[in-house]
Amino acid sequence: MAIFLEALGGMFPTWLIAYLLGKFVFKEMAVLKMLIVTTLIAAVASMLLSGFGNADGGPYNPNVNYLISGAMLFPVRYLYWKMRA
Repeated sequence: MAIFLEALGGMFPTWLIAYLLGKFVFKEMAVLKMLIVTTLIAAVASMLLSGFGNADGGPYNPNVNYLISGAMLFPVRYLYWKMRA
């Protein structure tokens, strides 16, 4: 349950990066392809910007949470796009 809640918290930075990428960089791309590409790039960028947790071999790894949040964010963005269309 804690990983799920952390992933919910990680959805906002991932969404923000994906939104900005879609708005300014990939605006000429087809919508579904743009959703996939920007969500993947945003998940990787969130992992890189957050650092790699306790890099000295500790148990906490935020990369898992950002991967889960990216996987949760794509259906949300897709449903939002479908409802607007």
